[in-house]
Amino acid sequence: MLAEQEAIFIPAEALYTTKTMEFDGSYYSLNFHPIMLSFFLGSTMKQKAVLPFLTQQLPIIFNEYTFWQNKILNRILKINKIYSKSKELHWQYQIAVELVTIWNELLPYFSKSQSQRVSKQHVRQKNARDARTYCKNFQKELTLEKIAAVAHVSISECSRTFKDFTNYSPYEYLLQYRIREAANRILVIDDKIEVIAIQTGFKDGSSFIQAFRKNTVTISEKYQI
Repeated sequence: MLAEQEAIFIPAEALYTTKTMEFDGSYYSLNFHPIMLSFFLGSTMKQKAVLPFLTQQLPIIFNEYTFWQNKILNRILKINKIYSKSKELHWQYQIAVELVTIWNELLPYFSKSQSQRVSKQHVRQKNARDARTYCKNFQKELTLEKIAAVAHVSISECSRTFKDFTNYSPYEYLLQYRIREAANRILVIDDKIEVIAIQTGFKDGSSFIQAFRKNTVTISEKYQI
């Protein structure tokens, strides 16, 4: 909920809801077409400095206590004043100039915010990669706690990150890895299933066979299981 003297920037593709004010006051909504910021269709400015931030930027709340945000609030009030008073000559042009100035002052924040999100995404990718690499120690008894510790994240974040980047939970990913490794060894190593199952992290041969049959759509005859 916005407080007095606050404003919010809502990107064009963001979903939001409004509610009736519960106290005396007023607010106004400033809606404008992106072409007012890009000047003409197909411009480089539209592609590089307008559209990316209308589709990817998160909403921003402005307050009077942050210097650059207060400057924008004052410009918004100025636009309201220009529009509300008796229309002077070329008042539309005055509003357009203020809008472009506001956008120009927002661009450094947009770029920094986007860079931070990209950086955070890279960190999550690295965490997922570290966790997947650790799962190659499939012969050992691996737990979610151990996998999360290697990735330097909490257990819940480990599960979310794994799911986001692999479409598997850590347990499912490890199980699939062990099944593939055991199945490949059966083809090239002349050893009992019981031995191979234990070597690849299964409790015994029966648990491997059960997991193999449950997680493999078609059981090829070449595995002879």
